[in-house]
Amino acid sequence: MLSDIITEEKLDLVCLTETWHNESVGLLFNKLTPAGYGLFDLPRSSGKGGNIIVLYNHQLNMSPVDVPQFNSFDCLVLSVSASLSTAIATVYRSPKINKDFLSEFADMLTLLCLKFERTLIFNDFNIHMDIKDSTITKYFYIFIGVLRIEPAGGLSYS
Repeated sequence: MLSDIITEEKLDLVCLTETWHNESVGLLFNKLTPAGYGLFDLPRSSGKGGNIIVLYNHQLNMSPVDVPQFNSFDCLVLSVSASLSTAIATVYRSPKINKDFLSEFADMLTLLCLKFERTLIFNDFNIHMDIKDSTITKYFYIFIGVLRIEPAGGLSYS
């Protein structure tokens, strides 16, 4: 069970995408949250797929950040009380093609970089970074290069 893994591995933060839950199932996740942990979620009100859940150790002192709703991806942004103002963004992009993704993602990054000193992004972009001749892959490589974004652990199927 998820709560057992979180407790046994002493995980402070778990960011989940594609949970496919709605608001009523979100309540079930609250019951599965280990003692000493909190939960933030971004359920989808209609349709299927996507959705985001973040489980966190209460010692992290996290709170939600209001960001605009984007058409090309789902995003749950949380701030962490720390010596440097820090945002944690969990992003899910559907594999469905949306020409506005890079533009909207740049808008979100701009908003976060203006408000926070440090931003961590956990993502499921659904971009095949291993397929170098894909248009979205080429543009994404240029995008992260221009912004000097450094992927932790490298890029694969993101």
